[in-house]
Amino acid sequence: MSAEKAKAGALLSQVTILPDDKFVAALDVLAHAADEPEITRFIAEVRPRLRELRPARRPTLKRLLCLPIEDFFTAAGPSDAPAIPRSAIAPCWQLLQRQEGLRLQALMAVLGTLPRDEPKKIAVLGQSLWQLAAKVLATVDETKEPSLAFIGKVMGVASEIQCFKQLMPVKPQRLLKNESACNEIKAALYGIAEK
Repeated sequence: MSAEKAKAGALLSQVTILPDDKFVAALDVLAHAADEPEITRFIAEVRPRLRELRPARRPTLKRLLCLPIEDFFTAAGPSDAPAIPRSAIAPCWQLLQRQEGLRLQALMAVLGTLPRDEPKKIAVLGQSLWQLAAKVLATVDETKEPSLAFIGKVMGVASEIQCFKQLMPVKPQRLLKNESACNEIKAALYGIAEK
């Protein structure tokens, strides 16, 4: 191990002992280098603490891309149930960057101008990103890259998935007692089914 990697490892281990607010702030800084292997491993290690804290996240284009597919994420490889291994995110993003790098830069510039508290504007930007991803991933050979092909299919209905997710509360049983809410959910599901 190089001295530089040892220093990085020591710094990352110091982050884990920080109080919650400083831990979240440190992760916000590390998010800029999230593609680095050491940072990726570190985030995987602290994921249980992140699940517990559920901090507000800085909007990034990659995070926005993942919104419709996040419920399919799994740490393991392919399974019987529809699943996307987290390891498929990097190749998906790299493919998008290779084929549509200029458009991604333009979308990133727009995202940088949007305030965090404007979820509707961010969702409109997300629709453009998801359509772009669906177009690019439609070219993937499903037999060679099943995870990327599945992500492409989900991106084709990403707007409907996000609409559906907004209708669903954390505990859906309360919502399902409301008939108009049930009708909205049915309409969202029919919209997905028609695609």
